[in-house]
Amino acid sequence: FPVTIEYNSDYARGFNGSADPTTSFFFGPKLPASTPKFDNIDAFFRDGFTQTHNLGFEGGTAGLSYRLSTAYTDQKGVVPTNDFNRISVRLSTTAKISDKLSTSSSLNFVNSNTTAPQRGANGYLISLLSWPFYDDASVFLNPDGTRRQLIQSTSEQDNPLFNVYANKNQTRNKRTIGNFSVMYDPFKWLNVTGRFGIDAYSTIGNTLLHPESIYGITGKGVIESFNENSILMNGNLLTTAKKTFGDFKATLTFGGSLDDRNYEVTSVRGEKMYIPDYNSINNTDPTTQRNKLTITRQRLLSLLGTFDLGYKDILFFNVRARNDWSSTLPAANLS
Repeated sequence: FPVTIEYNSDYARGFNGSADPTTSFFFGPKLPASTPKFDNIDAFFRDGFTQTHNLGFEGGTAGLSYRLSTAYTDQKGVVPTNDFNRISVRLSTTAKISDKLSTSSSLNFVNSNTTAPQRGANGYLISLLSWPFYDDASVFLNPDGTRRQLIQSTSEQDNPLFNVYANKNQTRNKRTIGNFSVMYDPFKWLNVTGRFGIDAYSTIGNTLLHPESIYGITGKGVIESFNENSILMNGNLLTTAKKTFGDFKATLTFGGSLDDRNYEVTSVRGEKMYIPDYNSINNTDPTTQRNKLTITRQRLLSLLGTFDLGYKDILFFNVRARNDWSSTLPAANLS
């Protein structure tokens, strides 16, 4: 059920009965009964809406099975411009090649887009709750398209609707996740299992702080963009032998693993926009533009082994051994 926020609707901005339009406190003089009052909170928020659709196909034979599925999600939040949509496609298979060899794999592609308002101390919620109820917040632009202000001050909070519509914050993400595993049993007592996974994604982000907004007024408009490309890979190969000798049960496992991570982020920032609503780094003063490239590479190699011996499930003896080689450690002491 809807919840109504109770707030002052009798007094103007100010302190101790004196008017002060520069403050966000409403302890000023009492307003005349004829003063128009606007429900800015109700006018700001919108009805949220989410839709999700799924479609899948599956089939197979005695030795092979597969499933192909797709999903689409579209979400509009209760805050204007707060939107999210995602489409994903996934293919998974399992195959029994022989009595000793079997495999499984999956491949998943996800494409998502997010638009979100700016948050924080100067965000839309603070300005919405502190906006005078005797002013229509839905009128946030002047006839010439510039920001309408209550007072001519650079420190005035943004109109909440101007805040969410004038400032941009968007990200686009494309992600591919793949997994493959193979199981081989050359003997009843011996198993060899290999697993490999990859997570590759690309994210593009963009933020525009309008030159008339409290966010961007100091820098006369700010544009920031980044592009992140990352590839994460991991894999392991394990061999397990199990044997029973009378009342003794022994298990020996040995193998290795690999974890490889590559991150590359390119970012650019510029200030002093020439055209207020033109979202391009070329629309900023070249003397304010800054670029940054960050490359991070990490690799971890491991060898491991375990030995477990049990007697009548009463007594147990365990040995564990592992050694890692990390690229983040000094070259003289990688492990």
